[in-house]
Amino acid sequence: MLVVGSRRSLTRSKPGRYLLIATAGVIALTPFLAFSPPKAILGFESLPLRWLGVPAVIVAAYIGCAESAKKVFYDRVGW
Repeated sequence: MLVVGSRRSLTRSKPGRYLLIATAGVIALTPFLAFSPPKAILGFESLPLRWLGVPAVIVAAYIGCAESAKKVFYDRVGW
């Protein structure tokens, strides 16, 4: 959401306060739910710790691809 929401790169654009708060909340809440007692009620199972880096790699790859696609698009459109 933060990557594709602006023409500028992720490092140069500043998201709105509420979007940033919502994003930080989701990032904080997700691991909590995966390793807290309510996980059983929700039907979650904890992954082995060695797998926790996989989502980080996927997100990093997504950000890289989205930033590259934005650059190609805006270079071609001429904005």
